[in-house]
Amino acid sequence: MAHGGARKGSGRKAIQLDKSLFENLCKIQCTKIEICEVLDVNEKTVTRWCKEQYNKSYKEVWRIKSAPGRASLRRMQFKAAEAGNSTMLIWLGKQYLGQSDKQDLTQTGGLNISIEWADENGH
Repeated sequence: MAHGGARKGSGRKAIQLDKSLFENLCKIQCTKIEICEVLDVNEKTVTRWCKEQYNKSYKEVWRIKSAPGRASLRRMQFKAAEAGNSTMLIWLGKQYLGQSDKQDLTQTGGLNISIEWADENGH
C-alpha cells in the first residue's frame, strides 16, 4: 500500500551501524565516502545517524573521532625522529621549526640566450 494503509509507526527499519567500526574508520582518517562504502550506506544515512547517535553533525563527529588517529600518527613520527630517522627529522623540522631547503644561487658573468625561428618547412 502506498499511503495511509500502513500501520502507524511502521516504515523503513532503522539502520543499525557499527559504532565501533565507524569510530575506528574515523581514527584512521577515512573520508566520508570511504566510511559509507565500508558501512554499505549512503552519505545521508551516515549524516542522519551521527545526529541521532552523537547529537552532532557528521563533520563535528568526524573531527572529534579522527583526532586520536592524528595524535597517534604524530607520536609515531616523533618516535621515528627520536630514533634517528633523518628523513623524519628533516620533515618535522620543516613542519614545526620553519626550516627549509634553501639554495642560494649566484649568477656571475653574462647570460647568452639564442632564439632561432624555423619557417613552416623547418628552415
